[in-house]
Amino acid sequence: MANTGPNSTDRHSLHQRIQRLRDTLREPRRWISPWFAAYALLGAISSGVLPILLPLMIVGLTHRLSWVAYVMGGYNLGLLTSPLWGSIADQRHAHRALFFGGFLVLMGALAAMPFLPEILPWTALSFLAGAGTTAVATVATLFVVEFNPQDEWEPRIGWLQTFNGGGQVAGLLLAGIFGSDFRVGLYCSAAALLPALWLGARGLPVAAKRHTRMTEIGTRMRHDMDWRLLCIPAHDAGTVFQFPLGDVSRKSRKFRHAKSVQPHSKRS
Repeated sequence: MANTGPNSTDRHSLHQRIQRLRDTLREPRRWISPWFAAYALLGAISSGVLPILLPLMIVGLTHRLSWVAYVMGGYNLGLLTSPLWGSIADQRHAHRALFFGGFLVLMGALAAMPFLPEILPWTALSFLAGAGTTAVATVATLFVVEFNPQDEWEPRIGWLQTFNGGGQVAGLLLAGIFGSDFRVGLYCSAAALLPALWLGARGLPVAAKRHTRMTEIGTRMRHDMDWRLLCIPAHDAGTVFQFPLGDVSRKSRKFRHAKSVQPHSKRS
């Protein structure tokens, strides 16, 4: 005889809660790709470590506070090149090349900065670091928008930015650790971007999987099409299809009503 008492009900309720918790924890896996971790590393270095260690390096080596404005201005100027990288990615389909190239440029700029204690080389390297950063950030969003259906954009971009924000927090903490030795901090920052290249090579979508505009249009047509068209007799299909698709279901209902009342009018 089955146990239907309060204990059985409590166990069933507990099982439902556990299953609901498992489903909630399992849900983000649908929207997260391995290369999101590379974007987290970018946030840690470009928005966490670099904005802190770069001014410390300038002041520590030159004792000139005015140089900080020029060098950081070069970095922010490089960030303004985002429209250029987006245009190149769309015209030449160079998403992956820009992604990896941006990381390589940022790594090279970070590794070279401690060896060139002059304002012009620092400004140029800061510009390159900003350009590399924004190139990766631009194509990262394009990877989501152009390679996935529209109904997946919001959760995927949300998780992508969550990874980047988490990387920024970690980068600020690391900047505090390396504040006393900015050279080691910059070298470690450049080395920390190496795993980003491996993660990108492992998880980035390829051109063969690109979600094209025609695919999106076809999906919408299949979703919006009124399949009750299949119920219309073949000899009347020509009169139905002269109306817009939005009126097809209404015309179909009128046609079926007319056919149903026609024998009664004849007998009268």
